[in-house]
Amino acid sequence: MATDIRLDDHDEQWVTVDANVLNIAGSDLILDSAARRSNQRGFRRALVHSGDDGLIVNFNNDYPNGVTINGTRLNLRVEKRSALSKDGRLGDLVLTHETHMQEVGGRRIPIGESVTLWLCIGPFIGAPTGGARWVPISTGEPVNGV
Repeated sequence: MATDIRLDDHDEQWVTVDANVLNIAGSDLILDSAARRSNQRGFRRALVHSGDDGLIVNFNNDYPNGVTINGTRLNLRVEKRSALSKDGRLGDLVLTHETHMQEVGGRRIPIGESVTLWLCIGPFIGAPTGGARWVPISTGEPVNGV
């Protein structure tokens, strides 16, 4: 497929990039419309390639009204329960997976597993080293997908 960049496309209001891949060699993608801003201060960094090789949406909460994702199917990264971070922030969600083991005949064998969704409810106030507090989010009985 040949690539093309069309300026003043669609009633002279758009720039169209026609390609299979759009490669941006930079760390920040800024999406900003002055007419839609609730305030005129700061940047509007929609996507940022973080210093630890992650992807941040709405960096530094640049969009004051947050992010809406319609029709979302979310796949959380799975952590070991011991990975509930003391650096968690209010509102963080973490999915943990544990395999339960039992000693049988000198060998440890798996006897079950559990998956838990955790919500960070903020810092542990009064703790000498600080740290986040987490609560499990209760769910009903599992059902099989069809």
